[in-house]
Amino acid sequence: MDVARALLGRYLVRWRDGRCAVVRLVEVEAYRGAQDPGSHAFRGPTPRNRVMFGEAGHAYVYFTYGNHFMLNLVCGPAGRAGAVLLRGAEPIRGMTALGAWRAARTRAVPPPAPARDGEPASRAYVRWLLAGPARLAAALAIDAADYGRWMCAGGADAGDGRRLLLTAGEPAADAGVQVSGRIGLRHGADLPLRFYVGGSPGVSPARPDLPPRPWSSP
Repeated sequence: MDVARALLGRYLVRWRDGRCAVVRLVEVEAYRGAQDPGSHAFRGPTPRNRVMFGEAGHAYVYFTYGNHFMLNLVCGPAGRAGAVLLRGAEPIRGMTALGAWRAARTRAVPPPAPARDGEPASRAYVRWLLAGPARLAAALAIDAADYGRWMCAGGADAGDGRRLLLTAGEPAADAGVQVSGRIGLRHGADLPLRFYVGGSPGVSPARPDLPPRPWSSP
């Protein structure tokens, strides 16, 4: 839970195909591993989730609904699974790259006025680009090759010209942070493990039966 809250406001930097883009995280969900019925690690290690049981700081990427990749940060101690799903963000740099990568993964038509580098993006465009875990992963050109990629300081590409790095960014102030149950789960949806920056266009729509509450630091 503490790791998930601390990720809000951090920058996620992506290098791919000679291009660089930066986003600021505004929505995340925590998953507690073996004691969490909503976690992929609930029933123990498998070939799919093995990276979750390893060293914190690596990417756990999975494919879902036959169409979307999802990006998680492994955050538990080695041998005890834990991860944070990166659900939403705001663009900081590389708007053209983000838009091109996102458009390449979807048949949906973007808003009529896509933003360019150096231009402010409309709220509608940010929602299309980064509001939701599948959109975020698409905008950052995440795929199966990023499974297990090191995401922390000093991370380098693995010979494929890609990097994925978390940086300090602009940590979100407690006053703007909201907490709610998690989205899209059959089990464990009611647990207050979704954290987001209230009012941000990069936050995915919430379920009405999971009302948010303000975050209060321990």
